[in-house]
Amino acid sequence: MKKIEYNDIKKAFNRDFNFSKITRERAAADLSFFWITHWDDALLSGNQLLYKGEFDLLRKAMRDILSDMRAAPVMADFEPKDGTTEEDADIMDGLYRTTCRDNMSAESFDNAAIEQVVCGVGGWRLTTCYESDSMGNNHQVIIRKPIHEFNSTVFFDANARLIDKSDALCCTVLVPLSKDGYEEYYEELTGEELPDADETISNFAYPENGWTFPWALAGGSVDVVYIAEHYHRYKEKVKIHFFQDFLGNEQAYQQEYDDTEAEMIAEFEAGGFKKVGEKKIERWAVDKYILDGQQILSGPERLAGEYIPIIPQFGERAYIQGVEHYEGIVKAAKDPQLLRDFGMSYMADIVSRSPRIQPIYFAEQIQGFEPMYSENGADSMFPYKLQNPWCTKTTANSATVMTPWSLRVWLVRFTTHRAT
Repeated sequence: MKKIEYNDIKKAFNRDFNFSKITRERAAADLSFFWITHWDDALLSGNQLLYKGEFDLLRKAMRDILSDMRAAPVMADFEPKDGTTEEDADIMDGLYRTTCRDNMSAESFDNAAIEQVVCGVGGWRLTTCYESDSMGNNHQVIIRKPIHEFNSTVFFDANARLIDKSDALCCTVLVPLSKDGYEEYYEELTGEELPDADETISNFAYPENGWTFPWALAGGSVDVVYIAEHYHRYKEKVKIHFFQDFLGNEQAYQQEYDDTEAEMIAEFEAGGFKKVGEKKIERWAVDKYILDGQQILSGPERLAGEYIPIIPQFGERAYIQGVEHYEGIVKAAKDPQLLRDFGMSYMADIVSRSPRIQPIYFAEQIQGFEPMYSENGADSMFPYKLQNPWCTKTTANSATVMTPWSLRVWLVRFTTHRAT
């Protein structure tokens, strides 16, 4: 087993984090646009419309795409190989599909598909557990667990190019925990109590946040503690031992990393086998580490299989100038959706404030400030309007006086009454 240090993991994570940062930020903005609001803080503060509506066309598009995906799902199809038959392949197909029907697997597929359609990438985590706790039952089953905000919490090797990331040599997954959950998790992994939670809790890193919504964090998101699962994939040299039973049948056995060669040979010889040869080969191995912002909490732990058990699912994807870019339906439809929101909100704003009350002025009252009154309602761009505070008026006795506009109406009525 090849053990790596904490600083080496942080260095690899920083490289992978910076590699496609812009793409992840845009994907995070697309998720916010789709799920939270079309009107971000900049649009809210810089727009003078009283009514700001959302006339959403993206939800219907997403539901149509997901309906098509559910109607014709992508399924694994095993093919016979190395002397196996079609019946064997059909059995494997059935076993695999059985593992896809439990609730957690269904949730993992749905969450990955939604994020894939919206922002361009989603995925899930593959794990295994024992089928039963009863003695003698060593059968394990595959379990899929959803990874929410896959674009912001999963960081594959920057050098991986394949769409399934099977060529990735490392992967880091950010896992959110509450403060109490982190303390319990820390004690479970290390066997020790957390010394002082207020001083020792440290986030490994923060996920991407494409837009800023201060009001969206009111539910307690600021108290989340992020730890990391780091997967390290590397080649190791192992020895294959060949044994023969008393009937002449040969059997190959691969020495595991935690076995000793002498114990393994003695176990087979006790079972009536005879060693007839050996061969050294190279194979891929995957180790898992769990880290917080200060140290390695657990690991390395050897995982089954030769690939990192994080499964990505991309929408539209391309490499441009050596950098990975991906997108869903929101990126191309965001500007048309905003134009629709602007136009419909403007019309709704006009309707909601109609009919408008038109003020009545004397000509002398706004003399010199007529341009300020040429537009009204949402078309008026002046923060305030001006009026003339005084004007001249000839009374019934032919005397010219200066009167405030607050007295103008009374004087007009009074002089009209005297004249009659």
